[in-house]
Amino acid sequence: MFEGKEPQDLLDTGVFFRGPWDIFPKEFMEKHLLPTARAYGHEAGAFRLREKIAEVENRKHNTAYTVANVAIVPGAWAGLVLSIEEAMGLESGQYRREHIAVIGPTLYQMFQRPIRDYGMRVIAYDYVLSGHHHVPQTMNEMEEVFSDKPRTIIISNPNNPDGVFFPANLLREVIERAAQEDIVIIIDEMQNCFTSEGACLGYEQWIEQPHVVRLDSPAKRFGLAQHRVGWVITSPELLGTRRSGIIGRMSSFIANAPKSLDVILQALLDLDGPKPDFLLEVEASLREKEYYVRERLSVIPEVVEVYPRGGCVNVAFKVDFDGDDLTLAGKLMERKTLMMPASGYGYNPTDNVLRITFTQDLEHIERGLDNLETVLRS
Repeated sequence: MFEGKEPQDLLDTGVFFRGPWDIFPKEFMEKHLLPTARAYGHEAGAFRLREKIAEVENRKHNTAYTVANVAIVPGAWAGLVLSIEEAMGLESGQYRREHIAVIGPTLYQMFQRPIRDYGMRVIAYDYVLSGHHHVPQTMNEMEEVFSDKPRTIIISNPNNPDGVFFPANLLREVIERAAQEDIVIIIDEMQNCFTSEGACLGYEQWIEQPHVVRLDSPAKRFGLAQHRVGWVITSPELLGTRRSGIIGRMSSFIANAPKSLDVILQALLDLDGPKPDFLLEVEASLREKEYYVRERLSVIPEVVEVYPRGGCVNVAFKVDFDGDDLTLAGKLMERKTLMMPASGYGYNPTDNVLRITFTQDLEHIERGLDNLETVLRS
């Protein structure tokens, strides 16, 4: 199928991620996948799938979510934009005048639609402090955010590119204060996968609040990034119906909930306990590759700092380079190597922080690190 193609030609095809066909036997796929592909799904997603998501979340966090708290969306990216639209009260081109606060360092391309198309004001608050931490640690550090009186606060938990978790005790305080000040908290949990020992969201019952919106997907956790499916967990009031709320905003997306993946996702969520052999093999492989990346970076003199990782499948690191991270990334791309410049996530370009994603095959990673050494020493 891929004969004659170089590995770099396959980067955008998803071949390095496992799909349902890699996990389930052919008979299962023929029974469940093909029949469900013949009809549009419900705007909010399949009842049983939403019920399963609520069940898994309740087991993890001691919450009491029901199917009424969950909606399936065409990717967590779309879910974030729809949640912003609802939180900001976007109607007929008009919205509440308050701005959107984003807790740095994570800044995503997905904020461009609210900014460019709707004229919404997005303010990013930078918590990148070298050698210290990349997320706020106390309410004092959050005071500037609250004093600016946003309508919505967006938190990536863990963040991107270095996968640092937002302190659970601080998040609880933020949520409590947001309730008093009528602020919607939107939490993007997409990076919550392949966690380091002891790292976790740390949620308890307090996360289940009517003004809290949680977003996630199986993209990274189960290697299904190419399937564009995610979910939103929040109050029935914010979720709404096919004519209101977040679900109503989805109703113009025909077949917005990918019905063909409903049964597949239910089965995968059943795996959210003891890991089956194939996932244990994947995790072992990822740990081996992360170890290799960190070992290689540790002996490159130009690498100033390698950041610890809480969750995600990335290693972020800072280098000594005469220029900015975009220039450095460009020089690497000339050598057919892609390492994401962290300025795309809110870092200062002159800090020269890059992100390596270690889901690729080891040969690919080795070649990329060789190219990094060559560029840094040229």
